[in-house]
Amino acid sequence: MFRSRVFVGPNGIRAGWRFLCFVAVWSYLDHLKNLVVWYHVLKYQDHPLWHPLDFLVWGGPEFVVTLVTAFLMMKTVERGRWPYRSYGLGLQRQSLPLFLEGLIWGFLTPTILTLLLYFAGAVSVEGLALSGTLAVQFALFWFVAIVVDGLHDQFLYHGYPLFTLATGMGFWPASIVLSVLFGGLQQYLVGRTTTFLHLLNVSVIFFFYCLTFRRTGSLWFAVGFQAMFEFAGLVLYDSPDIGNKGKTVAGHLLNVRFHGSPWLTGGPSGIGASILVLPVLAVLFLVFDRRNQEAVFLPENSWRPQPVSLAPDE
Repeated sequence: MFRSRVFVGPNGIRAGWRFLCFVAVWSYLDHLKNLVVWYHVLKYQDHPLWHPLDFLVWGGPEFVVTLVTAFLMMKTVERGRWPYRSYGLGLQRQSLPLFLEGLIWGFLTPTILTLLLYFAGAVSVEGLALSGTLAVQFALFWFVAIVVDGLHDQFLYHGYPLFTLATGMGFWPASIVLSVLFGGLQQYLVGRTTTFLHLLNVSVIFFFYCLTFRRTGSLWFAVGFQAMFEFAGLVLYDSPDIGNKGKTVAGHLLNVRFHGSPWLTGGPSGIGASILVLPVLAVLFLVFDRRNQEAVFLPENSWRPQPVSLAPDE
């Protein structure tokens, strides 16, 4: 009886166990993909600095692994209770407009941050890093690669995991848990020399993604926002990144120099670690909340009670 209640609730397997099952299946499939395909078949070697090909080679297959994992969970553990589009990446009429709106917001955010740093005397623009056909090629290549990365990140961190945990503990508690776990903690594991402010900023950005999912019922806004935020910050404005060893990416478009206190510029962690991120994010939360006031994504209300046997173990 006790063991049954630990693993099974009134609506079937408890959300926490389903979440852990998703993590276990994804980890196994991702490890298998790395072992079989990249290390033994392609034997791919990363570039010294971040390159769009690296993002495509690693991010593309990882996105497929995440799609397959969520599909397996839906068909087995979830028993088809909800359609696949419930996890945020359904192709619907509003998907493209949300993606395009996310691109606009994602471009404006690092642009405003860079302008604030410029007026604070912490940024200087030294001209073009690339021009002509090469600049166009790298810009397109980077955009496609970063969109794929955004699709993967959003579906992995906010698709099935957020939906599942929200059915057990409610949407906002689940959002806080995932924002801390996959936002701050993941960033710490990627770059252990990063600052607490950077971890906080990343967690708050992750929480903003949760809000956009709540109010739109879709991850497409978040995909567009993340993709253009990274494109503008890394590729256009030449910001460093702690995951790239504090250096800028290959094929950036402008030569931009950040100087001054690391708490202002973000130092080797990039503009995402700047103290200016928090007030800018506060404005984003306020504007998005005013523009989208009705909650659309309500996974905590989607369970249909079903009889579950809690008979004592024989």
